[in-house]
Amino acid sequence: DTDGNITLENVSISGNTSGSGADLYNRNVSCTTCGDITVTNSIFSNNADIGLGLNSSGDITVIDVDAENNGESGINIQTEGGDSNTVNIKNTEATGNEEEGIYIEDVEGNITIKNTTASNNVSTSANHGDGIRIRYADADVRIENTTANNNVSGGSDHGDGIRIDDVAGNVTIKNATTNDNHDDGTEVA
Repeated sequence: DTDGNITLENVSISGNTSGSGADLYNRNVSCTTCGDITVTNSIFSNNADIGLGLNSSGDITVIDVDAENNGESGINIQTEGGDSNTVNIKNTEATGNEEEGIYIEDVEGNITIKNTTASNNVSTSANHGDGIRIRYADADVRIENTTANNNVSGGSDHGDGIRIDDVAGNVTIKNATTNDNHDDGTEVA
């Protein structure tokens, strides 16, 4: 673990037969100035587990990333310890993964997803298969110009295009397409 910033730019990681494409950690509940994670112009595909795993006490930024055909979630984000950590995802594709396309959990600050596609994610498990899943967020969630189609779950209660649970702030979804999913196109609960 590091408390400093982590940056990946122009990275391609694929075909790892055991484990994730990349797991980036700078998560420390006691840090006073927590580092950020930034991933840009990168590809994470055909990995056995998560394509891109991000665990941070700082801000997380993902721009122009492809996370495709991974054995678990395409992108998995969790934060802890930061009072105002934010998540920003733009111009990203998370498709063909075996759990969620994008999974975000335990975020203290705002979450923004723009110009992103999270489609064709298929899970044999009953609790996965959403295009975008956001859980336990303490601030606002904004999703714009995003597509989440054809997501499938092995159970009856997932496989949503966009699924948002337990958010303390406002939820805004604008110009989104969520068609032909196993369960709901969009669910906010």
